[in-house]
Amino acid sequence: PYSDELDGVLSLAKSLGYIDIKPDPNGFGYHVTPGEEREDIWFQKYDMSQDANIEVIDGAIKTLGTLETSDLELYATIHFIGRQESKLSKNETLRTVGRLKPKFGKEQIDTAYQTLQKAKLI
Repeated sequence: PYSDELDGVLSLAKSLGYIDIKPDPNGFGYHVTPGEEREDIWFQKYDMSQDANIEVIDGAIKTLGTLETSDLELYATIHFIGRQESKLSKNETLRTVGRLKPKFGKEQIDTAYQTLQKAKLI
């Protein structure tokens, strides 16, 4: 799913030179790479080991880090629906995702939901 907030952050990071964003020559999205080295980047000395969210970040990377783009689309949709519609039951969430993303089968959606639930991401 498109995220206006993420787009804004990426645009800011690009304008500050922290990252480069180039379209894929084959038309498959974009390539985001680190920008030129800058000595004034405040977070270069940031100690991630002291961050209270490090376990959440590590868990998300462990769960999502090896997924293909299409799988990430499914996981992001489940996460979005699960967070936005917190009153929905699991079955209602799965049905909603199935209607929004019919290219994914019920079993695939259920497996992704269970993976996110186990990782405490929904």
